[in-house]
Amino acid sequence: MQRYLSPLLLFTTFKATTALICLQCNGWQGDYPLRTTNLNTCDNLNNHCQTDFYCVKITDPMRPGVSYSVYKADCWSQDSLTISTGNTTTVADGQCYDYRDTSIPPKRYRYCF
Repeated sequence: MQRYLSPLLLFTTFKATTALICLQCNGWQGDYPLRTTNLNTCDNLNNHCQTDFYCVKITDPMRPGVSYSVYKADCWSQDSLTISTGNTTTVADGQCYDYRDTSIPPKRYRYCF
């Protein structure tokens, strides 16, 4: 009897897991003036990370009047985001959230999941 239980116990200890593979890079969108001298790491599709939560694109809108914005693509390893001092929200797939801190001038970022 013990001969039949050992394979069964081994089989039931494995748990199926799925993880997201996300692009991990820094880049820009829009009319970037230095695009011929700086390498956009998002052009290299070998840059990636793995997470159980979300892929995120964090955009820095720069300042008004600038014709481009820089961004970072990465893995997000939690289900919440602090969008301002003391204000935390639960993130959802396909949604974007604006972050703004209390510094002067304030830092602003847009998180898209």
